Amino acid sequence: MLDTTTAPAETTAALAGLTVSYLIAGSEARRRLSDMVRAGGPVAIDIETAPRQTEVDRLAGLMRARAETVGELRALRKLKAPAPEIAALLAEGKLLAAAIKYAKAAGLDPRRAYIRLLQVYDGGDHVLVIDLYRTGTGVLDLLEDVSVIAHNMAFEMAFLEHAGIALGAVHCTAQACRLTLGENGMSLADGAEAYLNLKLDKTERKGDWNALHLTKQQIEYAAIDAVVAWRIAEKILPRLHVQRAAYEIQMRAVPAVMRMESRGFNLDVDAHARLISELKQERIAAEQKYREACLETGHDRLADKAPSTPAEKESLLATLLTSDELARWKKTEKTGKLSTARSELLHAAHYPPIRVLIELSFIDRFLSTFGATLSTFVSPVTGRIHSHYRVAATPAGRATCSGPNVQQVPRDKRFRRLFVPAPGNVLIAADYAGMELRAAAYISGDPAMTEVFEQGLSLHKLTAARMLNIMPDQVSESEKQGAKAVNFGAVYGIGAAKLAESAWKNYQLTLDVAEAKQWLDAFARAYPVFARWRSENHARCSAVRRILIGKDACQGLGRVFPFSRLPPGNGGYTRCCNLPVQGACADASMLALATVDDRLFDSAIDGGPVAWLHDEIVLEVRAAQAERAAEILKQSMIDGFAETFPGAPLNGLIDLHTGRSWGEAKS
Repeated sequence: MLDTTTAPAETTAALAGLTVSYLIAGSEARRRLSDMVRAGGPVAIDIETAPRQTEVDRLAGLMRARAETVGELRALRKLKAPAPEIAALLAEGKLLAAAIKYAKAAGLDPRRAYIRLLQVYDGGDHVLVIDLYRTGTGVLDLLEDVSVIAHNMAFEMAFLEHAGIALGAVHCTAQACRLTLGENGMSLADGAEAYLNLKLDKTERKGDWNALHLTKQQIEYAAIDAVVAWRIAEKILPRLHVQRAAYEIQMRAVPAVMRMESRGFNLDVDAHARLISELKQERIAAEQKYREACLETGHDRLADKAPSTPAEKESLLATLLTSDELARWKKTEKTGKLSTARSELLHAAHYPPIRVLIELSFIDRFLSTFGATLSTFVSPVTGRIHSHYRVAATPAGRATCSGPNVQQVPRDKRFRRLFVPAPGNVLIAADYAGMELRAAAYISGDPAMTEVFEQGLSLHKLTAARMLNIMPDQVSESEKQGAKAVNFGAVYGIGAAKLAESAWKNYQLTLDVAEAKQWLDAFARAYPVFARWRSENHARCSAVRRILIGKDACQGLGRVFPFSRLPPGNGGYTRCCNLPVQGACADASMLALATVDDRLFDSAIDGGPVAWLHDEIVLEVRAAQAERAAEILKQSMIDGFAETFPGAPLNGLIDLHTGRSWGEAKS
């Protein structure tokens, strides 16, 4: 038993009455772990990981390179070197910083790290801390098919599957905490404080887990995480009640997401470098166009440099706009200054310098979000990008993505063509057609909206026709765009002012507030049942001070969004409109992802999901198996939707294409 008399109070409280067995002999570790898992009940596990030596060396090399770059930059500035030379070094420094950030996270990646410690606890009076560096990894096979509890189960599963271990039934206290504490309360520390009244000290998380001899504090820290996960599970899992169904859906998705992350998405690094070079040349050309536009319009003093900061752009607007335009121009909420958002600049695109400035802003956005730093996410082990997804990380239950966020890859085909399959493989991309509008029709029971999907027609065109009292074939493209803005705005429950803003921002459709109100009123007349459902659902939710979200919300089951999480003065109307719709769609998407992952495995398909974008799933499979894989993907997505919305129209639901790049598969 480790001495905890000098440990922090939270360590003493968490381990009070427990014996922490630090095991370094393989035979003893096997015996003790075998005894613990043989009882047949679930065990709580946690792991501590450390980067492999190759990654430690790579990080050291990157740090040296950055130090050299910083030194060169100081010298150039001291010598007052030309701006292009300094800019080139700054760009190199930015790239190195991104590469260092990625390298520092190696310990969280099963391809670049190893399990140093395995901690196991079964609710008794002993917690095992097994040092795999000493015992070897053979002891892990005792976890095969064992029922396991962990916090952030996807992390433990990823490392164990990489080691060839397939667990039995799994439970994740992070997913349970997300449901009960909200999407911002998913950490182990959040759960410990909320359910155990225990504040965890996570200082040792940044310790040296590659050290030959671990400290007493490191061993205790490791032991605590398994114990706390068990005790949170004891408290929370039996009390999920109405949220049990949502938890089960999320847990079905977790293993599929873990395997998708592990599979990775292949980035054509050479093509990416060429695209970045092209964009930089486009930027140089656009800067020249800006200068010419300024000179041609008689604004010579503006031609020296294209504005890049908000203050510079505001100054340009103040110079070019008329007094009437300035009076009507949108102001920022915080400062009251002229808004320089790209969507607002579009209002002044009739001024040539601003038109070019908009072009520059698009190029700069591409370069800043998916520019040169994108390649730093390519694994040195697999040559692929392994993004991280957080299941049900938003109030509605949608997943988020980071490192990098492939959900935000521009729809510009030049970018999506960068994502390609390995030789001999193809990509299959499938997305739901009108998913949220179909969900709105089903949840509200609106017969007019449902009929549109039953007939396989365009809701946007039909909406425009009904609102304008004309035949569908008479609807113009601008009227269809207007209906599209109204359809989505109505689903989100926005008012006239927000609709006018959204119509311009997303569709470049000009509506004043009065016109926007007329469109919303016409929508309500065209789809009265849906309009009534919005008001009635808001009233129901307001009465109980919470919103039920998900496929089983009509049965009183699902995620719960309490009104206590609304900002002061917010009545929650828009939340009551959009969370039920988005949440049910999130459930359908999770079910689809889990189903296609299982069916591809059962069908011995070589490959699986490589990207997940709310209403879209992308597979990478062997070309010879593409036809069968496409059938499985399409049917799995239909089944996920049908399970969520029983009896809803399914015709025209899935749009699916195959290609040699993501861009081609979206054509």
